[in-house]
Amino acid sequence: MGSNLARKLDSLGHDLTIVDSLKYGYTHNLSGLDSTTFIHSDLRDLNLIELMQKIDVVFHFAGISSLPECESNPSEAFSVNTTLVASLLHAVRFSNVKKFIFSSTSAVYENNTEVPFLESDTVSPNLVYSMTKQSAENLCLAFFQNYGLEAVICRFFNVYGPNQDFLRRFPPFTSYIVREVLAGRVPVIYNSEPISRDYIFIDDLVEILVRMLNHPDSIGGEIYNLCSAFTYTPIEILNILSLIAKGKNDFIIGDPRKFWLKEESLFESIYALSETRISKEVYKQSVGSNQKMRDNFGFTPTITMETGLQKILDFQKGV
Repeated sequence: MGSNLARKLDSLGHDLTIVDSLKYGYTHNLSGLDSTTFIHSDLRDLNLIELMQKIDVVFHFAGISSLPECESNPSEAFSVNTTLVASLLHAVRFSNVKKFIFSSTSAVYENNTEVPFLESDTVSPNLVYSMTKQSAENLCLAFFQNYGLEAVICRFFNVYGPNQDFLRRFPPFTSYIVREVLAGRVPVIYNSEPISRDYIFIDDLVEILVRMLNHPDSIGGEIYNLCSAFTYTPIEILNILSLIAKGKNDFIIGDPRKFWLKEESLFESIYALSETRISKEVYKQSVGSNQKMRDNFGFTPTITMETGLQKILDFQKGV
């Protein structure tokens, strides 16, 4: 995600400072950027007040997004996803940063049932990942209300596209099924029910973020759903891919519990993670309204799953 935005901003002539621990990324995603300072580090190890002195706008994407990983290590999840945000916002207070654009998540709606989700809806998440993001959202709102800091909250829905780490064991779903199909393997799908989720292609997302960057009026203290209004079930996505790749649309129905077994500690203690909660997460619907985004930034996402999957195919073939 960050590398795609970086390429766009670089093409527009912006000077960039990128900080990344590369735990979930690769330096080759940043190749060819002309005006970029790259700092290979965990943000928690840096002097953030010093770092912010030469920055005009902060796009904060760093975080642990794996739900099982966050559940198995909640202290680390809160350290990265919440406490780090507090440290950054504090550092911004002593700088000339004009905007702090924060990447939150549609996961905060995980216990909401009425769709489409609206930014004004009350949210009450109870998985560690989504709670860390809700806490960080509250920090952004507090720093806007108390200090006038121009903090903007973006609730990303299912972002997909090239440059995602498809080599790791459990990559994002679209990158995963492309990888499996290209390798001649039959993908495992844990949710074969007719339950849709909103998918937004990275190029559309980047366009919205650039419009936020250039917006002339105050957008601090606001929450925006960044979603496409294009919804798909996992089976629909696989069927689209099979047509594009001219392959079979075979799949194996997976046991949702096994997806979480990569974090064995969740099931080895006396208080094991509820299988009912796992099923609820796997089979949840996630559809957001992007009306507020369209009204404020004059942009409607246009890239369909057919186009997006083709771009992922081309990317993975070239790696």
